[in-house]
Amino acid sequence: MHTSLEKQLIEKETIVSIKTSEINTIEECYQQYLEEAKMILRHTDSRSANVIINQELQFLRKKRQEKDRKLKDLQSMNKQ
Repeated sequence: MHTSLEKQLIEKETIVSIKTSEINTIEECYQQYLEEAKMILRHTDSRSANVIINQELQFLRKKRQEKDRKLKDLQSMNKQ
């Protein structure tokens, strides 16, 4: 009877060890997926930031062009 309990205990420990190994493997896969997702988000965020920066640059260029036109108009009015 004592050996039967020892045998069951060894079997249960083996099962726990196998399951722990499986969980660790799955956890490693999830960790890799998480890192890939983070990289994708960083890449997406940088693209979004670039789009915003480009929009701001375009807006500032337009404002500068408008000011340049107004300045030319004023200069031409002064010459007349």
